[in-house]
Amino acid sequence: MTYPFVYILFIGGAADKESFLWGNINLPFTHLKPHHIVGSLAELFAQEINTKFGLTTSEHQHISLQYYKIDYLSYTEAFFEELKNFDPLSDTLIEPNCERYINIKKNIGPRTKVYIVGHSLGGWNGAHLAYILAKCGVDIEYLVTLDPVGTGNHEIALISPLMKKAQIYAYEPLPIAKYWFNIQARHIDISKKQMAGLLEDWVAWAGGQWLISKKYATVKIQVCESTNFSHKEASAMFTYRTKLGKSAHKYLLKAVIKAINKQKRQHLNPLHWMAPWI
Repeated sequence: MTYPFVYILFIGGAADKESFLWGNINLPFTHLKPHHIVGSLAELFAQEINTKFGLTTSEHQHISLQYYKIDYLSYTEAFFEELKNFDPLSDTLIEPNCERYINIKKNIGPRTKVYIVGHSLGGWNGAHLAYILAKCGVDIEYLVTLDPVGTGNHEIALISPLMKKAQIYAYEPLPIAKYWFNIQARHIDISKKQMAGLLEDWVAWAGGQWLISKKYATVKIQVCESTNFSHKEASAMFTYRTKLGKSAHKYLLKAVIKAINKQKRQHLNPLHWMAPWI
């Protein structure tokens, strides 16, 4: 069995890869078509890697797939039903055995570097995924959450039951990663008369923005920044220049290129690794 040097997961939020608003809930007054915002980020990121390594033609495709693998997932594909009510602060994790988890884990070898980028509900589930994989022995290099949503907004009665049925985890994530970049979009606070004119920002408000206010001991380097971007502007958040001097996008790309080059220099098979049990 072969594994990529690098495995990158781009996880979209509501109506990104699927025509849903909140998880598996179809509201009668709206039917949002997939907008593929995060899918576009994944595609552009792959193009940047291919250009860097000169893998720009169809003949190079098999090589690029063995250097790295990028998966574009819906947040529902990063959700494991048996862990819906799992509390990382108090419960003991049992590794999932569902098809969704297996579809992710099968791409990770003993030396594969893993990176996760999630937007909206995909940021919430992506942060949970980082914890789950880390507890199951996987090294999470980077976690990037772009305006993560999932806390639920109890200011309006309709939202709470919808969020309870959605395919997201019930408890706040406990991220585990070497590097975590969290970029928050425009925040609506009715009590402070902080409003927004775009529907997407109100959708994020309804779903409950995850507002990071503390330092996590499970993360080596944590960067959390607030911006005035709309919730839908995932690309702008991804490329936003942080207080470290560069964007999450630039740091992630640099880390991925470094990881691939390092493995190429170690005189392993330049294209793949064999599973240790074969």
